[in-house]
Amino acid sequence: MMPLRKVTKIFTPSTIKYEWTIGTVYWQFYRKTEYIKLFFKTEDIDYHFRFSHEQWDSTAKLLLEQVKNT
Repeated sequence: MMPLRKVTKIFTPSTIKYEWTIGTVYWQFYRKTEYIKLFFKTEDIDYHFRFSHEQWDSTAKLLLEQVKNT
């Protein structure tokens, strides 16, 4: 599970690049001009995700609602 402080960091608009490890999984977040890139790597495979800024903002709002409701 991802600690809340790391979640907060990647959803903060001023964060351009952030890297962290959870267990043996390495993560990277990049806020690029055209899109948001989320990457993680396990011992066996790499995963790359791209989100539009609008998608990322919508996800942040949903997350905030969930946190407020818990």
